[in-house]
Amino acid sequence: MRVPALLSLLALMLLASSCPGSEFVPLPPGSGQGDYVGRFTNDDESEIFGEFELTVDENGAVDGDGLLNGRQIDIEGILSGSGELTGFLTDRLTQLGGTFDGNLVSNTIIGDFRMQQLGGDADLEGLWDAALQQ
Repeated sequence: MRVPALLSLLALMLLASSCPGSEFVPLPPGSGQGDYVGRFTNDDESEIFGEFELTVDENGAVDGDGLLNGRQIDIEGILSGSGELTGFLTDRLTQLGGTFDGNLVSNTIIGDFRMQQLGGDADLEGLWDAALQQ
């Protein structure tokens, strides 16, 4: 179940909307909406941990899935009008979680991630990037 990540995302949205003067509005045209294809790598990008696809809708909601370290994951997040992305990763089988953030730069979103590992191993950390598909 993706319930923990979804509840966290809803809490993040509620918190953002409760700030004085803030409200959810559609992203301006050309502000990151669309379908992206990306990859997870180590910090020097010499090793690829997995690949993914995600979609940013007109309101900035991010939804996707892919593989990370051989595990099927779900991706959920929010892209703000200022181009900042914050989100959650969830391992479909184990329900282990992770976080990712990034920034929209032209037609690419670039950032870093952290994902819990099985058996108490150290979290998997690295970079990710995703390019807008035309």
